[in-house]
Amino acid sequence: MADEDEEDGWNRGRQVEDDSSLEDGSRGQRKQRLRWNQRSRRIEWEDDEMSVDESDMSECEAEEAETSWQVVSGSRWKKIAIGSLMIAAACSVVAVILYSEDCTSDLCHKYWAPFQGNCYYFSQSALSWEDSRQNCISQGSELLVILNKQEQEFVAEFNLSRAFWIGIKDSPLESAWMWVDGTFVQEDLMFWGPGNPDSFFDYQLEAFKNCVLLRRGAWANAVCSTPHHWICKRRSEPVPIKL
Repeated sequence: MADEDEEDGWNRGRQVEDDSSLEDGSRGQRKQRLRWNQRSRRIEWEDDEMSVDESDMSECEAEEAETSWQVVSGSRWKKIAIGSLMIAAACSVVAVILYSEDCTSDLCHKYWAPFQGNCYYFSQSALSWEDSRQNCISQGSELLVILNKQEQEFVAEFNLSRAFWIGIKDSPLESAWMWVDGTFVQEDLMFWGPGNPDSFFDYQLEAFKNCVLLRRGAWANAVCSTPHHWICKRRSEPVPIKL
């Protein structure tokens, strides 16, 4: 008989507990549960530690939870930072492969020579002065403009057996030599070779010698339509990242 009473009590307890659980789920405020008291043969309430909600957490527990979240969050950002550095390093390696191997603070594309923050392209083929300039422009550069003696010495040392067009042309209206950037050639920055500029007219080609070549390290005027090698110049590009 006692066993039947106990079983009936448990059944009633489960039914009440199930009903209270539904109510607890809808309101989210129950913090106790029902149990069968063997001694008193009655259903009683007891604290349900598993149903304690977040609002009843102690200050210490809340701090521990916050610290745990900060650790997880910090670890996540650390992984993101490491990943970003790895991507930057990979980009730097690619830049070294694509650009010149000169160890300077600037980068130049392959086949371009770096010097004082600029890049210089010495052509392998020959074109007229005007076509040479258009080739430079198509590469995002300009036909060489020399700004100082050091720059003149740098380009003069390259392949002395060839003649290269540079960005100087005679201006008929001004009767003066002008750079392609629109400035006049200064007298203290003229590097003419012996006997140059010579006669401004080539009787064999029946044309004026209004353009300037760099030949054997010095300047010489020549007919603009004749094909020669050329030198392009543009600003160098900064290194993406320094490892």
